[in-house]
Amino acid sequence: MKRGHVALRTCLGCGGKFPKSRLFRFTMGPGGVAGGNGPGRGHYLCFNAGCLDKALERRGLSRLLGRMPDGEEVKRLRRDLLESGSSFI
Repeated sequence: MKRGHVALRTCLGCGGKFPKSRLFRFTMGPGGVAGGNGPGRGHYLCFNAGCLDKALERRGLSRLLGRMPDGEEVKRLRRDLLESGSSFI
C-alpha cells in the first residue's frame, strides 16, 4: 500500500464515500447480518441512524441478502451499530 493512502468505502445508506475507519462494517454470514470484523465480504454504514433506515428504504440490505431482512436481523444490526464504540449520530 502506498504511504498516505486512505481506503475509501461507500455507505450503503447515504451513498457517501468515507475513510474506512469512519464507517461501521458488517457482513452477511450463515446466521444473517453480523456486525464487526467478521469473515466474508464487508459492507459499510455511516454511524448515523438515518443511514440504516435509508439502506432499508432503498432496499440495499435486501439486495445483499437476496431477501428482505427480518426484524431480528435489523434489531441486531442496529444494536451492533450502537455498541460499536464510535459516536452514533
